[in-house]
Amino acid sequence: SQPKILPFAKIITRFPESWLLPFIPLFLRLIVAYTSNAPTTTPESNSIRYTCTRGILYTLVMCVRGFILYLSFNAIEEGIVLAVVGDNDNSCWYEHILKPHYQKESCYGQAFDFSDHVVLFLSHYLPCLVFEALYCFLFPFWRGATEDGRSPGNNNHHHRSILQSILPWSLSLMFVYINFLTFLAVYRTASYFHTPIETIVGFFISLLIQVPLGFLLLSERWEGSRSRVGLPTDSSKYT
Repeated sequence: SQPKILPFAKIITRFPESWLLPFIPLFLRLIVAYTSNAPTTTPESNSIRYTCTRGILYTLVMCVRGFILYLSFNAIEEGIVLAVVGDNDNSCWYEHILKPHYQKESCYGQAFDFSDHVVLFLSHYLPCLVFEALYCFLFPFWRGATEDGRSPGNNNHHHRSILQSILPWSLSLMFVYINFLTFLAVYRTASYFHTPIETIVGFFISLLIQVPLGFLLLSERWEGSRSRVGLPTDSSKYT
């Protein structure tokens, strides 16, 4: 289990927390967009339309991870294991030390079980957080929190200037901390719950999401898809 002293460490594998934590940078951007007093000065890359589109993209990524890479791939894995290994050996020397809900299964973990937690951490948390965090630093949403067209001496302007200083640091700390929890969880999963080959298979499965999102973020070839999520097809568009 994860260290209890670390905030959020015990909930990163639970629902709905595991589906909400990767959205923190996006929620911050939406809050700033909705509270901005001068939407006409907000850069196009910070618009609510693009932010919501990326939210739909991340939700789709999570659904693919949950329903295809987890449920479907587990069913395929079980079929392959049964076909190769068979189900004739009823001996299970460690059944008495399994958790009660695992004892109902046929010698849980005996044959092969790719690390679905590695898939969770590396195709659910990591891609969504990295994508949105990099987007935030490419196109800072805190611009919309300060460009309200008011005079520099206004108190509201002063408060917004402080907010502009706090937001990037808060985002950076959140990003580093959640990624620290993610890689700590990957380490503990790989060390104590799965064999090396099971961990490696889980990693390669996670690439089915990491690689397409990486191309979407870094390659200018997917112009149509990039433009839908607010990424420029022309490098000078949002400067």
